[in-house]
Amino acid sequence: MRILVADDHPIFLEAVAGLVRRCLPGCEVATAETLDGLLRHRADFRPDLILADYSMPGMGDPGGVDTLCRACPGVPVILMSGVAGPEEVQASMLRGARAFIPKTLSPVEFGSVLSLVLRGGSFSGSQPAAAPAPAEAGEHPLTPREAEVLLGIVQGKSNKTIARDLSLQEITVKLHARRIFQKLGVRNRAEAAALAVKRRLVPDAEGLAPA
Repeated sequence: MRILVADDHPIFLEAVAGLVRRCLPGCEVATAETLDGLLRHRADFRPDLILADYSMPGMGDPGGVDTLCRACPGVPVILMSGVAGPEEVQASMLRGARAFIPKTLSPVEFGSVLSLVLRGGSFSGSQPAAAPAPAEAGEHPLTPREAEVLLGIVQGKSNKTIARDLSLQEITVKLHARRIFQKLGVRNRAEAAALAVKRRLVPDAEGLAPA
């Protein structure tokens, strides 16, 4: 398997390349530092998977994502960022990215996303530069899927049960939960459930008691 990793920060680039090698033993890894460099490698290296920094030279907006995905038809693309917002994530996924991940993922989570994408799945998630303030009623930043996961948390369901109910992978539910905690400014499931009930952040939250 051939993996192409691109990022304009050399230390992060080497760290991701090393992590890919640990997650996928025996794979070949090539690196680039710009979109142009990535596209030059593509022809000769013929990657099976691409991991690209959303903000490296040539990228940084949906137009760069569109160029990348059009130039690599059939190759799953994972975008990485530490600052992209929900609108940028959504636009990138609509243009063909298979996954959008925060650069703060743990090695275990990173490996799980790699496995998910290589099995044909997708994942979209971003982490803002600073943790947002807790959501106010009617103004919460949750996506519809995150609201479904949060409702399961409020109902006291395990990640495994939520995954089964929503036809998702358990790791996907865990990553959704992680983003929910970040968006709501809470530390754990109990705090997320309590805030959801208090501010009615999910359908039918009124009257529910967190587990």
